[in-house]
Amino acid sequence: MPSPEQRLDQLEPVISEQLARQDEIAAKVERVSAQVRQLTVVVTQALSAQSDNISFLLIRTQ
Repeated sequence: MPSPEQRLDQLEPVISEQLARQDEIAAKVERVSAQVRQLTVVVTQALSAQSDNISFLLIRTQ
């Protein structure tokens, strides 16, 4: 049976790999979040412009 020291030596690379994966996933989540924020701004601006255009057309047709 492995000693506690040997078990710890076995676990360290696994934990290190998992932490590296966690860092990669966190970076991906941050990039996706930034893209979603940017997309939200673009969609909001497009909807505002479309609303302005509709309002202008409604006023012109009255």
